[in-house]
Amino acid sequence: MTSQRRIVSLVPSLTETLFDLGAGSSLVAATDYCISPAEACRIPRVGGPRNPDLEGIVRLDPDLVIAGKEENCREHLKWIRDRLPLKVFDCRSLEDALALIEALGEIVGQRSSAREIVVRTTAVLQGLREGCEEQGPKRNVFYPLWTDPWMTISRRTFVASMIEEAGGLSIFCERAEPYPTIDLAEARRREPDVVLLPDEPHAFEQADRQQFRDFRAYGSGSVHCIPGRWAAWYGTRMDAGLRGLHQAIYQKCAPL
Repeated sequence: MTSQRRIVSLVPSLTETLFDLGAGSSLVAATDYCISPAEACRIPRVGGPRNPDLEGIVRLDPDLVIAGKEENCREHLKWIRDRLPLKVFDCRSLEDALALIEALGEIVGQRSSAREIVVRTTAVLQGLREGCEEQGPKRNVFYPLWTDPWMTISRRTFVASMIEEAGGLSIFCERAEPYPTIDLAEARRREPDVVLLPDEPHAFEQADRQQFRDFRAYGSGSVHCIPGRWAAWYGTRMDAGLRGLHQAIYQKCAPL
């Protein structure tokens, strides 16, 4: 595939990955939430992943728009596809994310950089898998996404995949829907070993830990606030995310 020169990114983690591949200069626009790395903040904005400025994107006349199946609305993607070249990534596992990095490297002519990142991440992943085997069964994790209503993850999501590779398992992994609405009392009855409170999409803070004071995990000091990017951002930060999640799940150091 030939290198694309003018790209619009509709997903923050894809924007970050392009910069880390050395292809940030190919971006002609990104979303309002594309703030990493700092250089991304200087790129023209086209709204949020869920409410992009569609006409504005067309006026930019990009060679390619890159998007995510879960992050962007299907109607918007169809509208864009009818007018512009569009690549939609469906990332539901760490393996999907590694393939995504390779694909982006191919698109922007940075195959070598993409391969280096994949090798680095795979090495971290292999080390964690070996370490988790030595530590025994995976720890049961409650990872809420939202509070009104309470929402969490099943096993069919990228977040759940990251947590599982780091040594945990969602206590609602059997649910059929990817992001089930649940009752907090049911979460307590399932007695998770660890509760991880991300700062996105809902911005959990230290004060929110009190909502879990009747959980066994609270009594054992296993209710932690963590960066949501550790689990939710696929791309070049996955090795750091895996390490952070592993440390939080096994309490090898104090999470952020």
